[in-house]
Amino acid sequence: MNDRPMHTVPGLFDRLTAIYADGTRAIDEGRLHDAVALFTEGIQLDDQFHFQYVTLYAQRAFAKQRLGDTMGAIPDYGRAIEMEPPINQAQYLVQRGMCFAAIGGHEEHAINDYGRSIAIAPHNPGPYHLRGKLFASELGRYEEAIADFDQLLPGIDPETRHH
Repeated sequence: MNDRPMHTVPGLFDRLTAIYADGTRAIDEGRLHDAVALFTEGIQLDDQFHFQYVTLYAQRAFAKQRLGDTMGAIPDYGRAIEMEPPINQAQYLVQRGMCFAAIGGHEEHAINDYGRSIAIAPHNPGPYHLRGKLFASELGRYEEAIADFDQLLPGIDPETRHH
C-alpha cells in the first residue's frame, strides 16, 4: 500500500476518470464483463492509495447485478453504502435489496435494505413497492404489504385507511 495521497501521483486521477468512463460506456453497450473488469482495475489502482473511488464499487455492483451475479454484487453495494452520502445510499440499498430478494432465502435482508432506503428517502416509491411485493408474495405478511402499497396511492392517508 502506498501512503501518498492520490492527487500526488501524476496521472492517477485522469486514469481513474478514464476507467470510469470506459466502464460506464461498456455497461451502456451491454459489455458487462468488460465493465466489471474495468471497474475492478480502477478499484485496485485506487486501493493502493487509501482512497476509494466509490462509484467504481457501485458501478461494478450494477454490472454484476445485470449479469445475474447477485451474490457478487452484494458486497460491492455494501462498500458503496458504507462510503457514499445518504442520498446515494438509498438507491444502493434498493439495488442490494433486489439482489437479496433474487437469491431467495434472504427476504428479511431485502426488507431491511428497503426499510433503510425508505428511512433515507421516504418519498421514493420503489422500495415501498418492492418491500410490499415481498411481504405479500413471499412472506404472507399482508397487512404490512397493504401498508406499503398504500404509500403508492395518492391522497391515501395510511393513518385513516379502513379495511
